[in-house]
Amino acid sequence: MLDHSSNTTSSTTSTATNLPLVRCGSLRGYQRLVNQFGGDPKALLEAAGLGRVPIEEENLMIPSHALYNALELASLELNLPDFGLRLSQYQDFDILGLLALMIKNTDSLPQLLQLLSKYYHTMHNHGAQISYTVTGTELCLQYEQAVPQAQGLKQSTFLAFGFVAKMAQTILQPSIKPKAVYFKCTAPNDLELFKEIFQVPVYFNQMFDGAIVNIAALQQPFKIANIIIPGVEALCLYTLGNTPEAVTVSQQLSLLISEHISYGKIDLKYYAAQLHLSERTLQRRLKLERTSFKEVLDGARKDLALRYLQHKTLNMAQITEALCFSEQAVFSRAFRRWYKASPISYKRSL
Repeated sequence: MLDHSSNTTSSTTSTATNLPLVRCGSLRGYQRLVNQFGGDPKALLEAAGLGRVPIEEENLMIPSHALYNALELASLELNLPDFGLRLSQYQDFDILGLLALMIKNTDSLPQLLQLLSKYYHTMHNHGAQISYTVTGTELCLQYEQAVPQAQGLKQSTFLAFGFVAKMAQTILQPSIKPKAVYFKCTAPNDLELFKEIFQVPVYFNQMFDGAIVNIAALQQPFKIANIIIPGVEALCLYTLGNTPEAVTVSQQLSLLISEHISYGKIDLKYYAAQLHLSERTLQRRLKLERTSFKEVLDGARKDLALRYLQHKTLNMAQITEALCFSEQAVFSRAFRRWYKASPISYKRSL
C-alpha cells in the first residue's frame, strides 16, 4: 500500500494565530443561493460572525469555522440538507487561486493528486486535508477535516465533494468518475442531487469521507481544459512578495467574542487561549492594529446588541445577560453611548 498523506506541519498554516483559515472563495455563490430560497444571506453571515468580512474578496483568508458555520446555518434556516452540494455548483476552478494555476500546469494525474495532498491544506483550507492510498487496482481518496469550533462538518464536506466532482467532469479531459463516493454522515431524505452530480453509487454512514477510483485512471493521458483563471497572474505576483492576506487578529477576536460571550466569556485570558496566544502577545498584536481587547469587546457587544433587539422574542433582561452586562442599567448606558438612543426606544421603532 502506498500512503500519500501530507506530512505538512502546523507551522505552515500559521498566520496571525493558529486558528485554521480558509479562502473566502469557498463562499462564492452563497448569497445568490440563499436569496434563491428566500433566505437572508446578510443575517446568516452575521450569525456566523462574518458580517463585517468582505466575502467578495476571494483571496482573503477567514476562520474556517466561521465559513463552516455559515454553511450549516443556511442548511438549517432554509431546510436544505444538501445546501453545500448545491453551493458547489455555483463555483468554478478559479476559486482555488494560485493552486488552480499549479493544477492547470500539471501533466499527469499522479502529479495532480500530489499537488492536492501537499498544498490544498496550506493554500486553500487549513482545516481540511486530502490524502490518498493505492491498494491493488484501487485508489482510495480521503477528505479529513479538523475544525474544532465548527457547528458541523456535513455541509463543508458536501461542498468540497460537489466541487471536486464538477471539476473532474468539466476541467479534466477526458473526464473522470470514481467507482463510488462515501460519506460518514447520515443520508438526506432526498438524494436526487447526489445522483445527478456524482453519477455513481453514493454511500452514507461510512467510516470515511472519500471516493474509490480505478487505478487505471491514473495511467491514462489527460489534460486540463484550456481555461482562463481571472486574476491569477496578479495573485502570483502578490504571493511572491507576501504571505496570504488573512483576517486581522482583532477581527478573529471579534468573531470569537460574538460566538462565546453568551456563555459568560469576556476575559482576555480565555480568548488568548482560544487563539493559541499568550495574553501579552494578544495585547501586543491588538496594539499593532491600533486597538485593544476592551475596544474589540465593546465593538462586538455593539453589533450583537442590534442583532438581539431585532429578534423581538428576546426581552431586555435576556439581552443584558447574553451580552454579559452586570445589570440592565449598564447595558442601557452602553447602548445610548453607541447609538444615541435607549434600547427600548430602538426596539419600539422596529
